[in-house]
Amino acid sequence: MHLVNTTFLVESSLEKQFPSEIEDFICMVEKETDMHSPVLTRVNAPKSEEEPEGTNFALQFRAPTGEAMRKYHDELLPQLFRMLFKRHGEKVLYFTTILDVIR
Repeated sequence: MHLVNTTFLVESSLEKQFPSEIEDFICMVEKETDMHSPVLTRVNAPKSEEEPEGTNFALQFRAPTGEAMRKYHDELLPQLFRMLFKRHGEKVLYFTTILDVIR
């Protein structure tokens, strides 16, 4: 089992609308893949002065198989990233981490 985590740095002006923008993506992923147990969180951690302004969100899905994870990572995430860039440019930045679930 894999846990796929995408962390987003969202400019403060978009903080309130961002969760609803991601909701359609979550529904699409659940409909088109075997990915499950989505969790969208706001990262609650102190920031250093060097970090850019904004709010961090993390979106996680569990992938029961490598095939489900690859479809999500290679096909669906790029769609989300293109949509976010088209709407917001560099006001939303992101990176994805794939984790192997041990327990």
